[in-house]
Amino acid sequence: MNVPHKVTRLCAAISTALLISCNAEDPDTSTGDSATITGIAIDGYIAYGTVYVDADSDNRLSVTDPRALTDQDGYFSYNPSTGQNYCADNATALEKRYCLRTYRHMENVILRIVGGYDTQTGEAFDGSMSTRIASTSESVGHTAITPLSSVLAGVSQDDQSAILVALGLTESDLNINYLSSTDYNSQAFTKALQLHKSVVLLNELFKDHYEDSDTSPADLSPYIYTEIAKQLLSSQHFTVSETLLSNIDKVIRESLKNDDKLPAALDTASQGIQQMITRTHQVQTMITQLVDGTNKTAGVAAARAVEVAVQKILNKEPDASINSAIPDNITAGTLPQSELASYLAKLSDETVDLQVLVESSAPEVDVEYAAPDTSEASQLNTLNSYRVAFDYAEDTAAGEIVFLFDGETHSPEGDVYGCLKYSDTADTQYDTQGTLMTGHWSAMPGNDYAVLLDVKLGSEAIQQQLVMKSIGIDGGTSSHQFRFEFAGKYGVWESEDGVTPVADSNEMPQDSTACAAYFDHQ
Repeated sequence: MNVPHKVTRLCAAISTALLISCNAEDPDTSTGDSATITGIAIDGYIAYGTVYVDADSDNRLSVTDPRALTDQDGYFSYNPSTGQNYCADNATALEKRYCLRTYRHMENVILRIVGGYDTQTGEAFDGSMSTRIASTSESVGHTAITPLSSVLAGVSQDDQSAILVALGLTESDLNINYLSSTDYNSQAFTKALQLHKSVVLLNELFKDHYEDSDTSPADLSPYIYTEIAKQLLSSQHFTVSETLLSNIDKVIRESLKNDDKLPAALDTASQGIQQMITRTHQVQTMITQLVDGTNKTAGVAAARAVEVAVQKILNKEPDASINSAIPDNITAGTLPQSELASYLAKLSDETVDLQVLVESSAPEVDVEYAAPDTSEASQLNTLNSYRVAFDYAEDTAAGEIVFLFDGETHSPEGDVYGCLKYSDTADTQYDTQGTLMTGHWSAMPGNDYAVLLDVKLGSEAIQQQLVMKSIGIDGGTSSHQFRFEFAGKYGVWESEDGVTPVADSNEMPQDSTACAAYFDHQ
C-alpha cells in the first residue's frame, strides 16, 4: 500500500518529534459474507496489539489480511468484562477497530497477534503469538491467543494432545484466562512465560543472524514455536540446546532458500550462541522459582522481574548488569523466603517503572530500588478535561505537542485530542503550524500512572498506539517527566506544567486549523 507523500511528511515530523513509528491504516477487508472471531490475547494481557488472520500463511501481516486491535483488556470483538460488542451494528467507527471479521468457509485458519503492550508489565509486547481455528464457516466464539496456543498452532490435533501431556497441561487449560482472579493457574502461567520469553530471546538471536537478508520476516517467532513443538513431541521435554537452534536455523534457511544474501549456517558452538543458551536457561529457572505455586499478585510481580532480566539480555547489557537481574540466589532457590516475599511485594506495586530497573547499572539487585519514588508523579487514571503539553527542541528542529483528554467524569477512558507544531530550519518540508491528532485514551489496567493512547494523525490514514507514563519531576529543571513507549522504542519527555485542567471543553480542537489557533494563544 503506497502512503501519500503528505502522510509520509507528517509521519516524519511526528516521528522526529516523538519518535513514533507511524503506520498507515489498511483498508477494511470485511465483506457481507464474513465470520466474526472473538477472543483474548494473553502473555500478560496484550492491549492495542494487532490480531490478524494469516490468510496467505506467510507468517507476516499482509495488506489483505483481516485484522483488528485488542482493547485495553486484551479482548477483540467482544469484551465480557464490560459487555462491549465491538462488532455490533451500532458500534462506533472507533469500536469497530476492535472487531475481527474474516472470510467465511476458511479451513485451518491461523490467527496471530503482533505489537501492543503487556498490561502486566507496561512494556511493549515482543514477538508474536498464534492459534489455529479449524473453520470459519460460522462465527468463532471465545478463543485465547497465548504461548500455549502458539506451540500447538503448527501441529496436528493428535500431536497437540501429546504436547499438552509433555507440558503437564490439559486441553481445558488452553482457552481459560489463566491470569484472571477467578481462574488463575500458576502452572499454566509458568509454562506460558517460559515458552514465550525463550522464544523472544531466540527470536532476537535469529533476527541478528539474518539481519542482512532481503526476505527474512521481521518476526521469526512462528518458526521457533514450531520447532519447540517438534522437540516436545520427540523428547517430551523443552530445553534450549544446540540441536534445537540448528533445527530452527535449517527451517528458516529453507524458507529463505531463494535469498542470495543468506549468511552461513548458525555456528552453535560460538561463544555468543552458547551465552544465549545459558541466559535462556537462567530465565527459565528464574520463572520456575518465582512463579510456580504463587498467587496472582506474586505471579504478576514475578513476570515483571523476569521482564527486566529479558530486556537487559535483549539490550546486550554487560554481564554484571544482567547477572544483577538474574541473581544466583533466585535461580538456585536459596533466596530466603522473607527476602523473596519482600522483593515480589515491591515489584507488585503499580508504581514500578521497569525501564528504570532495565537501565540500572547497579551491581546487585536493590529491592528498594524496584519501586521508584512516584510521590511527585501524576495519576493518569481519570484524565477527563485535562491536558499535558510538551516543548521540543533538538539541533535545527523545534516544536510543541499537546494532548487534551475528554470523557465522562471519573471514567478511566475517553477521547483524546492532540496537536503537533513542528519546524526545522534545515528542512522546511516537514513544517506544520498545527496538525490534529484524534483518538482514544484508556487507563492502563492496574497502573494509575500510565495511560494507553490510540491516535490518528490528521485526516490521513496514520494510526499509532503508545503508552504514556508519569515518572515524577526532574530535580534539576522541576519539569514533569513522562516516558513514552511506542513500537518497542522508549523516550522521556518533560512538561513544564505536567497534567493541568482544561478550563473550557470548547478548548478541544476539532481540526488542524484549530490546532494552529491553539498554539497561537498559548
